[in-house]
Amino acid sequence: TTDVIPVDDVDKQVTLVKKVANSDEATGEDGAFALGDTVKFDITVTNTGNQDLSGIVVKDIMDGARIAAGEGYRVTDDNAAVIADLKAGADNAGDTVVVKAEYEIKESDLGNTNLRNVATAETDDGIEGEGTSDPIPVDEKNPEFSVTKSLIEENETAEYKVGDTLNYAITVRNTGNMALSDVEVTDNLQGASGQVTFAEQEGVMINGNIATVEN
Repeated sequence: TTDVIPVDDVDKQVTLVKKVANSDEATGEDGAFALGDTVKFDITVTNTGNQDLSGIVVKDIMDGARIAAGEGYRVTDDNAAVIADLKAGADNAGDTVVVKAEYEIKESDLGNTNLRNVATAETDDGIEGEGTSDPIPVDEKNPEFSVTKSLIEENETAEYKVGDTLNYAITVRNTGNMALSDVEVTDNLQGASGQVTFAEQEGVMINGNIATVEN
C-alpha cells in the first residue's frame, strides 16, 4: 500500500479584470472622455481555480452599458455574454476569454471623479466573480452659451429712413456640454428712440423686450 498522496482541494474560481480599452479615442480635455463619447471596455474572464467551469454568464451592471460582440462568447437578448466553458490550468492559470463592452458618456457622468464600471460573472453551478474598472476620466461640467446678432436683409445703400424696420437675427448657441433651459435674451436698444419687438417663434416665450428660450 502506498502512502497517502497529497492533492489539492477542489477550488472553483472565476476572476474578472476590467479596464478601458480605448483611452486614445477620448475627445475631451486632457485625455478625458467627453459627452457622447463611447468608452470601450475589455473584461478579461479567467478560470483561476483547479476545476473546469461551464456556462459562465458575464454581465456589465453599469446602467446603459452594453455587451458587444467578440470571440469566445455569445451575446444574449438580455445583454449578457455567455462563455460555454473555461478549462482549468496549471498554477491557477486556466482559459481566458476577453468580453467586450461599451458605454456612452451621459450628461450626468460629467464631473464625476469616481465613475467606475463593474462587471460580474456566474457559472452554471453558482461560482461568482466581479471586476471593477479604474475611475473613468470624464470632462468637467461646462455650461456655456454664445449670442450673436446680425442684420437681416441689410439695405444696400446702408441708409435707413424714419419709419423703416430693421430686422435682426439673434442666434443663441449652446457651446458647453450641459443642457440649458430658460435662457433669457434681452435686446436693449441704445442711441435710438424706437422700440424693439421680438418675433413670435416656437420654443421662445416673449415678454416685452425679453425673449426666454425654453431649452
